[in-house]
Amino acid sequence: MDYPLRSGEKAKLLRQTSLQLQRSRQTPLSVHLTGLIEQELLDTLLAVSSRWQSATLRLEQCNYHYIFTSRADFTILKELSLQFHSYNGYNGDAAGFVQSLPALVDFTLHMFYEYIPRGFESLWPRLLVCTLVKCRTADILRILPLFSPETRVSLVGCVADRDGGLAPVQSAISALSLNSCCNDFITGFLKVVAAPRLKKFVMSECYPTLPSIAAFLSDSSCTLTHLALSVATLSGLLTLLALPHTCHICALDIDFQWSTPSAPIIDALATRDIVPNLRSFTLRNCDSIEDAGILALHTSRQPILQQLWLQRCTNGLTLSRTALQALKSDGLEVVIFEYLDYW
Repeated sequence: MDYPLRSGEKAKLLRQTSLQLQRSRQTPLSVHLTGLIEQELLDTLLAVSSRWQSATLRLEQCNYHYIFTSRADFTILKELSLQFHSYNGYNGDAAGFVQSLPALVDFTLHMFYEYIPRGFESLWPRLLVCTLVKCRTADILRILPLFSPETRVSLVGCVADRDGGLAPVQSAISALSLNSCCNDFITGFLKVVAAPRLKKFVMSECYPTLPSIAAFLSDSSCTLTHLALSVATLSGLLTLLALPHTCHICALDIDFQWSTPSAPIIDALATRDIVPNLRSFTLRNCDSIEDAGILALHTSRQPILQQLWLQRCTNGLTLSRTALQALKSDGLEVVIFEYLDYW
């Protein structure tokens, strides 16, 4: 539901919403609200808050304050996304609202670089999935130690704070994804964070130096099973893959940026004793993929390598039909994709 609407449209929308809620009886609801929402419509939706199963809210501060203080009960709300505006954020306390979310396990918070409101502290330890978008470094470092080992954490579009130094923190998380974060943020983040239980590590559209990633893994003393990287240069990549912290990787995902050639890493995996337990290999944004290199990779890695995921090359081609048939008949699952989420 998007506002602003003319008065006649608002009345019509309110009638339609009320009728829809009556007809749907006790069916769980997926709620999407954007902009400045009239209080009468909010009241109508909050009256059935116990039916909200997922919600995406991009509201004004006054709407958030009304919801957070409404005493509504969101008993089955499992997935929630809150997006605050860059010019005002939210300066209230969300503690009461958080207490009304007993089932919430998937939370996305978009702060536009404003500070996270008070009151969310009790929420972080019980989340299974948490995505923090354009949040401040100080808030992120304060929250990370509160997550449980089961939490999958994604940091999106984050930049470094301008004020003060960063104190070291340790987190129990097992899965961490950094997406489209600036290098200053990543450099500072990797220096002060340790994640000894980390198993799955994704860096998408982020380009820190590979030695800084190696230092982070060493400081964390973790053992990765899944690694995804966007690479703009192959310098240091093979060294990274030969570390004790990466030798147990079973799933490797490489996104080749800025026309970085894929052949050297494919050839290295076919000829060198690195990541010996590799079962799934994903290649993204390749300029081209040579049949001979992939066939050699399969031959040297069988029967351990079981899946090969190939994004359609920038020239529109992938492997030849002959090579694809040979690989599949030999037991390798090959998937050609346009878009694929990370783990």
